[in-house]
Amino acid sequence: QELDREIAPLDRAWGIEASTRGAILDAIGMVIASLDETGQRERTDDLIQLFEKTRKDEDKRLYLDILGHVPTTHSVAALLGVVSHDTNPEMRVFALEGLARIGDPRGAEGARIALDDEYWQVRSAAVVALNRFGDVAAIPALIARLKTEDGRLSGDIVDALSSMTGITRKDNVVLWERWWTENEESFRATLKEVDSDNVVERDNGLDHMKEHGYLLAARRALEKRGLSLGAVRNEERQRPTIETEDPEDENAEAPGGALAGGFKADEQEADALEFAVGQAIGSREAAIRERAFELMVSEPLKRSRDAEKRAALLRIAGYTGTKEASEFLVAFMDKASRRPWRDLDRIAALHGMGFCAQDEQINTIVTLFSSPHVDKDLLLTAVQAMGRVESKESTRGLIRALGELSSRRDKSEWAGVMKAIGDQLRRTTNQKHADDFAVWSDWWSTNGDNFKTPKELVAAEAKPGEEGAPQDPSGTSFYGIETYSKRIAFVLDVSGSMNEEVDYAGTRRTKIAVAKEELLKAIASLPKDAWFNIVFYSSDYRLWQKQLVQASAEVKGEAREWV
Repeated sequence: QELDREIAPLDRAWGIEASTRGAILDAIGMVIASLDETGQRERTDDLIQLFEKTRKDEDKRLYLDILGHVPTTHSVAALLGVVSHDTNPEMRVFALEGLARIGDPRGAEGARIALDDEYWQVRSAAVVALNRFGDVAAIPALIARLKTEDGRLSGDIVDALSSMTGITRKDNVVLWERWWTENEESFRATLKEVDSDNVVERDNGLDHMKEHGYLLAARRALEKRGLSLGAVRNEERQRPTIETEDPEDENAEAPGGALAGGFKADEQEADALEFAVGQAIGSREAAIRERAFELMVSEPLKRSRDAEKRAALLRIAGYTGTKEASEFLVAFMDKASRRPWRDLDRIAALHGMGFCAQDEQINTIVTLFSSPHVDKDLLLTAVQAMGRVESKESTRGLIRALGELSSRRDKSEWAGVMKAIGDQLRRTTNQKHADDFAVWSDWWSTNGDNFKTPKELVAAEAKPGEEGAPQDPSGTSFYGIETYSKRIAFVLDVSGSMNEEVDYAGTRRTKIAVAKEELLKAIASLPKDAWFNIVFYSSDYRLWQKQLVQASAEVKGEAREWV
């Protein structure tokens, strides 16, 4: 501990120096990349000439480092030349690191060639670079290389393979070859679907990615949204691939328009992508999940200055549904103090916590309601987060939050938040005490010990194998009809004929009572990434919502109440 205390100031100083150096190199790279084609080529040629003329290794490393921060075709070509022809293995390593930092796919071929380098340090740098590139052609090349490597380099190869495939076969080459033979077609098809410009194909790709945990597909999906590590490094020069508005879409609500069917297609697709990526990461075993989380969430989050991208990454963290993610989000929410992102960061972190928070972290959320430095949007998000957790502790947390606001001198200013808490408690408990803290407190004192949430009641009633139980967490059953669609409209006849009695489960019930019971079971079985609506019709029709809505615990509670 004494040694740690002595080293800590030096460690901080080194971190500041490294951060400053990186910022300067990023700035140089940005300036060169902003030049026209001729200017880029001339400045790159200048750096290569300086590299070739100097005899000092320190200066050579500096020039390669600068090139590695210039995201242009000229710098990629220059670095590939060093990898292929420079006689100094240390310089080949630096060139590979620069190529990996830029992330241009054209650098992957040079990295694959470097797998056969005579120096293990160069081969190791090539493995790391190929992992960063996310080059699918590297998978069989790395498996083949695993046959001849051992020790640390063997471990690097296994890490790279696991990072791309989402699985591990340790250093067993036979098992890796068998897995690739059995899964290559599916793996490549998923990558193609995720990269597709067709929304249906992209949706299929996200489903396959989530089902199989293909982490390379998750990385590709993030690249398409401009959320990958390489994208946030260059985000000031990035153009979003998925447009949020189409200025030429004059009739957005017509078939094929951005609002066809009454919902914002781009927002729905973005939400589905974030959820699928989070679920793919969260479904992997601990060691792979930890590395994937660092590469796809925490590293881009550290670098990004774009508030919307940071919010998306924080939501993805929550969608992993893991305890580690909840701890990460709690810590991040505490640190989110730098403007202009502070409030947006905290709101996004709270949103994510609704999908992964543990009971012991509810107290952290509740403390926000006693803080003088919060706004209404933040507290409304906190209410939604505790509602999504839907546990006994989160229900108690909502009552405590209501108590905190009720005790404020300016509580009238928080009436909207207090109403939201009362509404959420009503959905969770089926009790109608509005936002009266005293009544809720008394009710909890009497009923809290034996209270069960709707989620717990559904789980107790619909056990696996029994009629009406959801057989697959990603599918939905309605009247025995199984569907794995993520966009569902439930359409029910509520005309007078539905009041006729029928035999159902050994009793006589009206058709409408049976239909409602089946509908409630179907709603309970909806996965979180499904979007749905309900339509009742007789001589006319009634819509539950004006557009499709995502099947969060809170929304499903509202749907149950409406039915």
